[in-house]
Amino acid sequence: MGRKPLELTGQRFGRLTVLDFAYNDNGNTYWECLCDCGNRAIVRGVRLKNGRTRSCGCIAKEIVTKRNKERASGLPRDKRLYRIYHGMKTRCYNSNEAGYMRYGGRGITMCREWKDDFQSFQEWAFRSGYNSQLTIDRIDNDGDYSPSNCRWASVKQQGNNRRSNILLIYNGEQKTVSEWSDALGIKRNTIYQRLRNGWSAEDALSIPVGMYKGGKDAHIPLAMKEGL
Repeated sequence: MGRKPLELTGQRFGRLTVLDFAYNDNGNTYWECLCDCGNRAIVRGVRLKNGRTRSCGCIAKEIVTKRNKERASGLPRDKRLYRIYHGMKTRCYNSNEAGYMRYGGRGITMCREWKDDFQSFQEWAFRSGYNSQLTIDRIDNDGDYSPSNCRWASVKQQGNNRRSNILLIYNGEQKTVSEWSDALGIKRNTIYQRLRNGWSAEDALSIPVGMYKGGKDAHIPLAMKEGL
């Protein structure tokens, strides 16, 4: 039989972990592998190395099962939704993804219901008001992707929900700077500049643009002070 090859023993390929050399056949090496699902399989070495075989066959069975489920549900796969779904998984689980540190790197994951079942995510999406103008948004930015923590939001709503936004309380209400800007008709840059100059939230939101503010700079018109 010749010298026993050892270079693949213990290595992992997809769902398969190589347990031991099995045999040679016409110059091809075959290896005994354990699949994550618990089954064992004898696999040709070259197919492990080139990625053609990644499981005992359970992956193919799962794909067929999912396709059958999609057909039974009557919902065709929405390509845009799938891109959103794939992006969520990548941000949470692929450490090579540029945005990983802001998601998976902070411990954010996907719920079991969605992680390995796009159809479940798609069904939730259509029940929850999805359309092509909206994007997925986590209500709690420190929470996971799950039905209870996700919604479909416009770009503006997403912007208001960023962790970097400043929240201001005025008249008993809490809003972001952008939301107060829309509600009061004061430019966002004006509010930000007032806050940088040490103004309280109440002063920043209540004093009309162009009026004077008390204190040591009272003699300077507001527009000049803010460089507007």
